[in-house]
Amino acid sequence: MFDLLGKQKKKDDMVASIISVSKVTSIKEISDISGLDAEEVCSIIEKLIAKSKNDSTYKLFKNAYIDRKTEEIVIEKYVKPPLNIKGLFASKADWKCEYCNAANKGKHQKCASCGADNK
Repeated sequence: MFDLLGKQKKKDDMVASIISVSKVTSIKEISDISGLDAEEVCSIIEKLIAKSKNDSTYKLFKNAYIDRKTEEIVIEKYVKPPLNIKGLFASKADWKCEYCNAANKGKHQKCASCGADNK
């Protein structure tokens, strides 16, 4: 029984390696390279996609799917949206106190003269 599990793990790793290292996405080409039939390759890819939900080892397959029309695995890369840093480092504008009309620096939330809050 352990021998069967070991062989299946080797097949899974071989298919994953062909896709990730060799960048082959055609099911037929993966089948030709691995010596497995196309249905078994599809089955293994589906397992790898399922494993990617819980196992970071297979993170390449997290947003992947099999396109049945073209018979290819499509690996969609998740791209983080760019961080909006425009407002992160901008200094706050200087302000004038509503109560005593004193000029204050933007970084201060309380008036330097009377202690009123900036509104």
